[in-house]
Amino acid sequence: MKIFIVGCGKIGSSIIDAIGDTDHDIVVLERDEAKVQRIIETKDVLALCVDGTDFRELKGASIDKADWVIATTNSDESNLLTCFLAKNYGAKHTICQVRRHEYSKSEMDKIKSDFGIDMLYSPDLLAAEAMFDMIDCHEHLRSHRFKRNPRIMLMGASKIGIHLARLLSELSCSVKLIELDKERAYDVSADLNGAVDVIYGDGTEKNLLFEEGIHEADAFVALTGIDEENLLMSVFAQSHNVPRVIAKVDRNVFSRLGSVLGVTELVSPMIVSAEAVRAFIFDQEH
Repeated sequence: MKIFIVGCGKIGSSIIDAIGDTDHDIVVLERDEAKVQRIIETKDVLALCVDGTDFRELKGASIDKADWVIATTNSDESNLLTCFLAKNYGAKHTICQVRRHEYSKSEMDKIKSDFGIDMLYSPDLLAAEAMFDMIDCHEHLRSHRFKRNPRIMLMGASKIGIHLARLLSELSCSVKLIELDKERAYDVSADLNGAVDVIYGDGTEKNLLFEEGIHEADAFVALTGIDEENLLMSVFAQSHNVPRVIAKVDRNVFSRLGSVLGVTELVSPMIVSAEAVRAFIFDQEH
């Protein structure tokens, strides 16, 4: 089976790692020459310097021979165009990554249908859903479900934070989302339509966390863009007996550090996405 991966940033690289131990023939198309060279040096795959949105270059790379085309660039528009072109030039199946958090489920379904995409996924939504499942399955929260609304504290109004806040608010949780950037805090508060208490402030400040009731929280999720910060604040939350503590991490080295620090509930959007893509491909094969 021939698999083309278009765009090889962090998630594309994780997908290579996830499916690279199979008998599949993997070809990476990446327009950044430095990334192509790095792939050649570190991965056992064929890497070509190709623009996935250029139909001539796609044809030249024999995209018509593809069983799967996985578009994972940082641009939603580029990924959608790549999948559209690939299908039109003979690729059997396409998988497309999108990052915009504004897309509703119905909009995602329409995009998938209109572009003939087999799998449309958001790394941020997948990560948020994984965290949501961790929280919802926790025995402490379930035992308190009918006594009072579970209290959840989120640090960082990232895209994952917005997705997770929405999911938790639908579960009738009392959610506090702390964001350091003042303008973003106001924008996110408006985006969430008052369903979540968005707090402008520094989530690493102990006094703020105490004021907002971390000692009464049922769960704490660290979602900033800094792995070290997420791990340290997770350790802090654990030290104040928060029953469920989850940290987002992007780099493998910090996943290992998390275990050393005792933070065992870690979620990596890259790994979650790669495993979802791998599972989808293998489900379709069988």
